[in-house]
Amino acid sequence: MAIRRVFAVYKSTAFLAFTLCGLSTLACAQRSFKTPEIDIFGGYSYLRFDATALGFPNASNLNGGNIEIAIPVYQGFGIVADFSGHYSGDLQEYNFMIGGQYQFEVKGFQLFAHAMGGKARTRLNNIGISQIEPSSLGGAAAIGGGIEFPWKEKILLRPIQADYLINGAFGDKFSNIRLSTGLVFVFGKRAEKTPGL
Repeated sequence: MAIRRVFAVYKSTAFLAFTLCGLSTLACAQRSFKTPEIDIFGGYSYLRFDATALGFPNASNLNGGNIEIAIPVYQGFGIVADFSGHYSGDLQEYNFMIGGQYQFEVKGFQLFAHAMGGKARTRLNNIGISQIEPSSLGGAAAIGGGIEFPWKEKILLRPIQADYLINGAFGDKFSNIRLSTGLVFVFGKRAEKTPGL
C-alpha cells in the first residue's frame, strides 16, 4: 500500500510539473508571437475611362469606391489585393486585382508603389430594350502608388492614390486613370524596424 501511495504521489507531481511546463511554454510563445499586420483601405474613387472605342464621343467620368487589403511581408515589401467599382449612367466597370507593393517612410509620411494584375468586368447600360445588358470580362493591370500619414491611432489618411489602369473588354484594350482617397485601418502590430537595416 505504501508503494502505491508513493507512486500516486510521484504521478501527481509529474503531471503537475508537466502541466506547469506546458503553460509556461505557451505563455512565452504568446509573448513572442506578433499578430501580423493587415492594412485595409477604403474610400472614394474616380475613374477616367477611355470609352471612345465603345462608340462614346469622349472619355467617361465614373465615380465609385476602392477597397485594398495589404499585408506587409518583409522590409517594406508586401502583398496587396484591390477591388474597385465605378459607375455612370451609361457604363459600369469593376476591377479585381492582386499584386505586390513596396512601402517606405519619408519624414513621417508613408509612400507606396504597387503593381497588380487580375480581371475586369465592363458593363454597358441602356443598350436596346433587352433586360440582359451587354457585359465583358477581360484582363486588368494597374501600376501606381500614393501617400498616407497617421491621423489617429491605427488609422491613416490616404489623401491620394493614383493608378494607371489597363482594362480588356469587348475585344479591345482601354487605358484609364484611377484616383482614390480615403482611410487606412491598421489591424495587428506594425513590424518594428531592425537597427542597421
